[in-house]
Amino acid sequence: MPQSSERIVPLPPLESMLPHEAEIVRARWDGDPRIHTPSGYALESEATAYFKAADVPDSPYFPQIDFYHSYSHGSLSILPCFRTYQQTRGYTCASAIALMTLYHFGVYDWEELQIADKMASFHGLPPDTRRPIPVRDLAMFFQSLGWEVESNLECAARAPEDNHIYDPWRSEKAKTFKTLEDFAAFCKRTIRSGAPIMVENIDWGAHWRVIIGYDDMGTGKAEHGVLVLSDPHDTADHCQDGYVVEHIDKFYSMWYDIFVMERDECTQPFVVARPPWMKGAGAI
Repeated sequence: MPQSSERIVPLPPLESMLPHEAEIVRARWDGDPRIHTPSGYALESEATAYFKAADVPDSPYFPQIDFYHSYSHGSLSILPCFRTYQQTRGYTCASAIALMTLYHFGVYDWEELQIADKMASFHGLPPDTRRPIPVRDLAMFFQSLGWEVESNLECAARAPEDNHIYDPWRSEKAKTFKTLEDFAAFCKRTIRSGAPIMVENIDWGAHWRVIIGYDDMGTGKAEHGVLVLSDPHDTADHCQDGYVVEHIDKFYSMWYDIFVMERDECTQPFVVARPPWMKGAGAI
C-alpha cells in the first residue's frame, strides 16, 4: 500500500477484526501517524535534528508501505494505527518506545524526557542523566504505573557466572526463546492480543525498537517470517516514517546486547507491558 499523507484511505472491514483491533481502527484511522516532539525540546539526536534529511522519494531500494493503515488479515498480524515517535537524544530510544507503547494504549500524559527522568530516578540520578537503559529500568517504569510486565529477565538471569567473556548468543539456557519457531509464535500471539513487543539488540550498536507486526508470508514457516518494527531512529530506509522491516531470522540472530546491559539481562532483551485494563490478554 503506497504511503501518502494526502490521500483518503477507506475504512477496512471492521467485522473481520478482533474487537480490540476494530476499536482502535474506528477511533484512529483518520488520525495522525506521528507523535510530535514537544515544543521546546532540544533536538540532539540525528533522528530529529535532521528529520527526513535522508528520505528518498520513490526509492527503488526501499519500498514505502503505509503501515499505519495496515491491519491484521491473512498471514499478517499487525497493530493497526500504531503512532511513531523519533527520539530527541542519543540515549532515549527506550524512553521513545515506552512513549509509543503508552500512546498505543491511549495514555497521553507522558513525554519522552519525563520517562527518561523517571527511569534515572530509580537510581537516584538527576534529571536529564545521559545513560542507556537496561531491561530492568524499562520494566520498572511500567510496573511503577501498575502495568503487567513480561520480560526476558527470568531466563536471562540463568547466564553463567564466571570470569570468562560472556557470549549472550551462545548461552542456550539464558534464552527465553530457544528456537526461531518459539519466537515467531510469541510475536504472532502477542501482537494479536493487542500488545507491542519492546526489544533491544545490537542494531546501531545497542538500540531499543518495538515489534508491531509479523508475517510468515502464508507459508507457516518461521524462516519466511518478516517483522515490522517501530524505530525511534528511523534514518536508514529512505523514508523516516518511524517504521522499519526486518527478516525475523536476522533479528533473532542479532538479539543480544554487549555494550549496555549486565550479564544477567543481555540475552534476548524484551519487555511487553499491558495496562491494568488489559491484564490476562497475553494468551489467545
